Amino acid sequence: MMAEDAFPVETLIERKTIITGEVNTGKTTLTGFWGDELWEYIGKHMHTPSVAVLDMAPTVPPELSKLTKGGPIGGHTIFNDFTPDILFKGGIHPPRLMGTSPKHIITLARENRRHIENWFKTLINGDKVDLLIVNDMSIYLQTGKVDIMAEVLNRAHTVIANGYKGKTLGTDSMSRTEKRRMNRIEWYFDNIVPMRHKPNWPF
Repeated sequence: MMAEDAFPVETLIERKTIITGEVNTGKTTLTGFWGDELWEYIGKHMHTPSVAVLDMAPTVPPELSKLTKGGPIGGHTIFNDFTPDILFKGGIHPPRLMGTSPKHIITLARENRRHIENWFKTLINGDKVDLLIVNDMSIYLQTGKVDIMAEVLNRAHTVIANGYKGKTLGTDSMSRTEKRRMNRIEWYFDNIVPMRHKPNWPF
């Protein structure tokens, strides 16, 4: 059964849902699909929804993307039906691909964390939104704090998020920390959707 069939839109409303998996398994595509579905559902049955998007995906140059075994990686979430009220994206590094040493990798990840936490301030200090969409959450959790991420998640009535959990990008110390924090953040979610293979979606 396809993930979008196993979790019809009614099961996503007023809940937090996280999509996890290896690189190139369709996490970002499914996030965008469910974002469109939820925007339409909330607008039809409730009211025009307020939507915030935290797109933490790094921009990966093609020559670096080729260094992975899972094919091209990265990518921003695309929405067909709406424009977010709040959108943060850009300025994020791919630490494991760009880093020239373990120390440099951590430095890049910490720069990402500081950049993303500036985004967080808008959500934490603002009104609660109807729908929060988080792309590539694992980028923040490489050096970021689970409790801060959880605080941001609680600033929305409905959440769709995704994050990397795999081995393609390495098993170094930072990668192990990232995985542990991804396991911990899952406790804050109602629906957990593991993606093991890239699906052949009709959209």
